[in-house]
Amino acid sequence: MPRLALRIGSSVIGIALFAVCASALAAEIVTEAVAGRTQCLTWKYAELQILDTISEERSGKALYATTVGIEIEGSIPISLTYGELAAGIAKRIEEVLPGSRPKIKEMESGLEDAGDFADEAGRVTRRVGIVPQQAFEVQFAYLGSERTIKIINDSSVKNFPAKHGPRQGVEVVSPVIGSPEELALFGEIFQVLKNAGYRPETTAGLHVHVGFSDAQVPEVVTLLSLFRKVDAELRVFWKTLASRGEYIESLPLVVKSQADLEAEGLSEFKTIPDFLGWFAQVRMGGGVRTALQVRRVMVNPIALQKHGTMESRYFNSTQHWQVIEDAVDFSGKFVSAVREGSPRLRELLALTRGNPSFDALSIAIGANISDPARKRALMAALKDDLVTMGLRFSDRERAVRLAIGVSALGIGYGTWYYNQRPNSKKSKQS
Repeated sequence: MPRLALRIGSSVIGIALFAVCASALAAEIVTEAVAGRTQCLTWKYAELQILDTISEERSGKALYATTVGIEIEGSIPISLTYGELAAGIAKRIEEVLPGSRPKIKEMESGLEDAGDFADEAGRVTRRVGIVPQQAFEVQFAYLGSERTIKIINDSSVKNFPAKHGPRQGVEVVSPVIGSPEELALFGEIFQVLKNAGYRPETTAGLHVHVGFSDAQVPEVVTLLSLFRKVDAELRVFWKTLASRGEYIESLPLVVKSQADLEAEGLSEFKTIPDFLGWFAQVRMGGGVRTALQVRRVMVNPIALQKHGTMESRYFNSTQHWQVIEDAVDFSGKFVSAVREGSPRLRELLALTRGNPSFDALSIAIGANISDPARKRALMAALKDDLVTMGLRFSDRERAVRLAIGVSALGIGYGTWYYNQRPNSKKSKQS
């Protein structure tokens, strides 16, 4: 009996080890396959008619028909103060732009919602109520005007893995960017942030503001409607993390045309403030609302009133500059195409009855990610971010798990087969 139990136990353990390793790998592979299949199923024959002609203009359209702003969230070691990070940024600006005379200014303390916080022992605790907000500005001269970079503590970034030591949330806000040179300058700032120990976190995001001054209600509705229609594909493509929770809620608004506007009684809204007031009511379902609650959507039109921008929140925090470049490129070109009445975009919408796929939309607006090589590099960077945050296996981890699983299966099967041999001999003798 003990020997029989040993046989059965060894076989079960081997098969169980293989099942655990294989199921983890299979779950990841199936998830990626389903995501890809979802994108393929959204393609329509009508779209394919124009993709070849549009692709010729893939790299020819300039991004900076408008201005953009970038907010990068993540974490830094608790041993680094926000003032020290500001000093490092100021030093790099002086190196890149001699004579820019960067100055560091501590901003007036404000208040923000409390969040999770890692103390010096690495313990994560929950603070209740509101806490002082630490913030610094780095001001410098560039192209004849003063520019400002903001460094702010961000207590909405939380749940830091203990293995990375005590950490604290941070948000870095770019100056207004209106040229490739200005974007490249912010790339230098991002490198300073990385060298200081910055990490992407599962509760952090990358927000892109696109200039949308003098916006009219119909074009805002058109833009929100398009974002809403490709919302599911945008989340799949950019691998938007559900752990960001209430900060990435879907748009509640789906309006297709001026006729729909009039049917909804929106023709009376001649100004953006009137429209945003209606939007807030629809989003919150009436009752008590706060500006903070209303703006926590994937595409935030409330920023129009405060900054004159349309804010996109689809993007996770990242350690890769290409992710930032492509997020800025896609957002900027999307908004510009709607504002300028792009003929290619109009043609695509007509052929697809206003329901384009994300892939076709990317080609129609001339986004960088419509280039296959650029897209592959972006996918690799997004995956690497997930690996860094502990949400995906690296290629090495996959190989190790597969090797363990196959070895365990071999051991289990070998043990079972060996244990059957004496029994088969006995049966022959009988």
